[in-house]
Amino acid sequence: MLGVVCCVPKSRNTRPVQDTLLGLPVWRLELGTQGTLARWRIARGGRRLAALGTRRVLLPEDFAYGDLLEQSDLLPIEPGGLYAALAGPLTLAALRKRGEESDRAWVTLCAPRADDALTRAARFLCPRVKRLSLRLDRDGTALAGRLYREFGAAVELTGETGGLRVCFSGTDDPTALDVRRPEVLLPKLALRVPGLELPDAWPPACVLTALWQSGRLSAQRIEVCCPDKINPLTDANTGTIM
Repeated sequence: MLGVVCCVPKSRNTRPVQDTLLGLPVWRLELGTQGTLARWRIARGGRRLAALGTRRVLLPEDFAYGDLLEQSDLLPIEPGGLYAALAGPLTLAALRKRGEESDRAWVTLCAPRADDALTRAARFLCPRVKRLSLRLDRDGTALAGRLYREFGAAVELTGETGGLRVCFSGTDDPTALDVRRPEVLLPKLALRVPGLELPDAWPPACVLTALWQSGRLSAQRIEVCCPDKINPLTDANTGTIM
């Protein structure tokens, strides 16, 4: 089961207890962060979580003791995979931030290969942007053919990049969208699920990632919210993620 860490400054607890997080069974560990024995307690709590078979943990924002948990092979939940699954709506958010209308925009998807996340983004964007290019080391021809058959759109395969670059394997370009770190280009990015109230003890994107990884939440239900727009990018105006 997933481990969830809660900071309770004066707690002396080191023993996880069973709990649920939005219906997801978890091991809950309340850790004290004050006192001379705080680091010892946190390390001991981590060992006890690991002994229960936990390998992934949901951590509070700015948790400063991750290194102690890593000693027990406990790794934090990271939202990069979920962001990649939302690359299509994130791209539309980035275009809006640039002041571009999607039906007039040029988007270039960049990656070593056409994995599931890139393929999903390409199918999402193909009918929504004016010009779509693929810059892939492999699988580009097959994906371009699929997009042509599905949408009748000629997708460019090129070493040239233009418009908004959407990168699936990292980038140092501050003008490009790194789909695994979209907050670099979209610092006020927010995700939400209609009708689902998220706890404020952990970063919302990490909570949603935990639910998504467990299969309890589909990416299609998640809305990408833009800071300069009253309404989020939902299925009503962008379509369903395919």
